[in-house]
Amino acid sequence: MNSLFIKAVSFIGLIFCLSVYSQDLSIADSNLRILYSSGELTEQNRKDIYYEIIRNHTHADTILKYSEKLVFAAQEKDPDKTKLFKGYYYNGIAYNVKGNYEKALRSFFKSAEIGKSINCLSCLSAAYVAIGDVYSVSMNNKNAIFYYNKAIRLSTELNDSVFLASSLLNAGGVYLDINELDSAMIYFRRSNKLFKSLQNDIGIAYSMGNIGKVYSEKQMYNLAEEYISSAVSMLEEYQDYYALSIYYFYLSEIYKQRNEINAALEYASISLETANHANLLPQVRDAYELLTELFALHGDLDKAFECQSNYIATRDSINNEETIRKMADLRTEYEVAQKQAEVDLLNKKRQNQRIIVISLFVVLVLTAGLFLVLYTNSRKRKQLNKKLVQRQKELQQQHDQLEKLNKTKDRFFSIISHDLRGPINVLNGTTLLIRDFLDSKNYDELDELTVNMEYSVKKVQNLLDNLLEWAVSQQGEFPYRPERLDMDEICDNVLNIFIAMAATKSIILTYEVKSNARFITADKNSLMTIIRNLVSNALKFTRQDGAVNILAEQKNGNYCISVSDTGIGIPEEKQKDLFKLIDNKSTWGTAKEKGLGIGLSLVHEFVKMNKGSIMVDSTIDVGTTFTVCLPLESKTTDTKNTQKKKPKNVSSKYGN
Repeated sequence: MNSLFIKAVSFIGLIFCLSVYSQDLSIADSNLRILYSSGELTEQNRKDIYYEIIRNHTHADTILKYSEKLVFAAQEKDPDKTKLFKGYYYNGIAYNVKGNYEKALRSFFKSAEIGKSINCLSCLSAAYVAIGDVYSVSMNNKNAIFYYNKAIRLSTELNDSVFLASSLLNAGGVYLDINELDSAMIYFRRSNKLFKSLQNDIGIAYSMGNIGKVYSEKQMYNLAEEYISSAVSMLEEYQDYYALSIYYFYLSEIYKQRNEINAALEYASISLETANHANLLPQVRDAYELLTELFALHGDLDKAFECQSNYIATRDSINNEETIRKMADLRTEYEVAQKQAEVDLLNKKRQNQRIIVISLFVVLVLTAGLFLVLYTNSRKRKQLNKKLVQRQKELQQQHDQLEKLNKTKDRFFSIISHDLRGPINVLNGTTLLIRDFLDSKNYDELDELTVNMEYSVKKVQNLLDNLLEWAVSQQGEFPYRPERLDMDEICDNVLNIFIAMAATKSIILTYEVKSNARFITADKNSLMTIIRNLVSNALKFTRQDGAVNILAEQKNGNYCISVSDTGIGIPEEKQKDLFKLIDNKSTWGTAKEKGLGIGLSLVHEFVKMNKGSIMVDSTIDVGTTFTVCLPLESKTTDTKNTQKKKPKNVSSKYGN
C-alpha cells in the first residue's frame, strides 16, 4: 500500500491550496444562506458571496458550481479581472480534486494569463503552484518541478511566505514520488519552518505528515508515527477527510510492520469509517483490503472473509463504472470512424465522376472539331483554314484551363492529405497506447486517454470540414481572400490540433503573440496551412521532452511568425532545396514518423501568395527556426491586450 500513499502526497499538497487562505466551512454555509435568503443583491455583492463560498467550502462539487458562477459574473458588464482570476483558479482546483486534469489545467492556465495581464505576481505564483499540483498528481514530475520552481522564485521575489511554503511543500512531494528522500526532507522542513512562522495549522500538519512519510520510507517507524500522529491531531479539527483517511491508513501500516495487530486494526477501521463518510471509494477499497489481512493475522477468519467480500464488491464497483464509460467511448469512436469512411468514399466517387465528365467533354469537343474540318474542307478551303486556326486557339485555351484545374485539384489533395497526416498519426499512436493499457489493466490511465482521443477526433473532423469547404470554394486557382485575423485565435486553433501529437513525445507546445501583433491581414486558410505544416514538421523532428514555440511579432516593418523547435536540425547542404518539390524527398521523424516531402513546398507557395518571404535558421542537434514575414497592411496593435503565452497540456504521462 506504499504506492497509494506516495501518490496521495501530491494530492494532499493540492488540497493544501484550498486551505492556504484558512478554509472555514461555517463561513461558506453562512454565505450560502445569504445568497438564497436575501432579496435583491447587487452584482458586486453576488460576486463577493460566490468568492467567499468557493474560498471556504471543502466539497469539490460545490466549489465547481460557484466558481463557474463567479467566472460568468466577472465577465458581465464591467469585467472584474481579479474576480475572474479567482473564479478560474478555484474552478481548476475543483476539477483537479475530481480527477479531471485536462479541464483543471485549462482553468489554471487561464488564471495564469489573467494574473499576467493584470501584473499580479502573487496571482501568477498561485497559478504556478496549482499547475504544478496537477502535473504532480498526473505523475508528470518533470513539469511539476518546473512550475513549482517558478512559483518558488516568484514567491521569494515577492517575499510571500504563504505561497513559498506551499510551493516548497508540494515540490517536496514530487521529490518523494521519485524517491529522492533527502531532497524531499529538505523541502518539507523548509516548508514546516515557514508555516510555523505563519502560524498556519493546516500547513504545519501537511508538512509534518510528509516528513513522517519520509521517515517511514527510511524505515524509521517511531519517528514516522510521531510526525504522522501529530498531523492527524491537527487535521481532525479541520475535517480534512481525504488526508485523514490516508494518514489513518498509513498509521495502521506502521503498526502492522511492528506486529502491533490490535493497534493496526483500530486505525484501519478508523480509515475505513472516514473514507465511507466522505464517499472516497478508492480509500474504502484499500481499507477493506488492509483489514482483510489484519483480521487474518489476528485469527478472526470470519471478519477477514467479510472484509474480503466487501473489498471485492467495492473494487468491482469502481472497475465496472470505468469499464462502462470506456465501452461507451469506444463505441462513439467506432461510429464516428464509420461515418467518416462513408464520407470519404462518397467524396471519392464524386471526384471520379467529375473526371469522367470532363474527359467525355474533351472527347466530344475534339470529335466535333474533326467533323467540322472534314465537312467544310470540300467547300471553302480558305474559310476552313481561318476557322481551323480559330478552333485550334479555342481548343488550346480549353486544354490550358483543364490542365490548370487538374493541377489545382492535385494541390488541394496534397494539402488535405498532408494536413491530416499529423492528427491521424496521433490517433494511430493513441490506439497503441490503448492496447498497452488494456494489456496491463491500467484503467486509470486509459480513462484520461480516451478523453484526449475523443478531443483529437473532433479536431480532425473540424480540420477536414474546413479543408473541404476551402476546396469547394476554389475556381481553378487557390483563392486569396485577405482579411483581418486574430492571431491568438489562429494559433489556438492550430495548436489544439497537435495537443495529442505533442503529448505522445512529451513535447511542450507553446505560442506567444506580442502585444503589437494581435491582428494580421492575410488569407485565413493559407495562413493556417502555413502554421500547421511548420508546427507538424517541428513536432516530427523534435525528440522526446523537447519544445516547440510559435512567436508572432512586428519586426523591421513586417509581421513575422516564427516556429522554433529544439529538434535535430537540418544539414546546411539540404537547406537550399527545402522548399522545392523533389521526388524521393521523404524523411523520417525522431519517432519514425514518415513525411511525404510536400509540406515545406506548400508553405513556400502560400507565403508567396500572401506576398511574403520565408527564412530558415538551423543548427544540428540544437534546433530549427522557420520565420515567415508578411507585409503590414493594417494596424496590428491592440492596447487592450498584453503579451500572451499559452502553453498546452502536451507533456502528460502519455508522452512519457
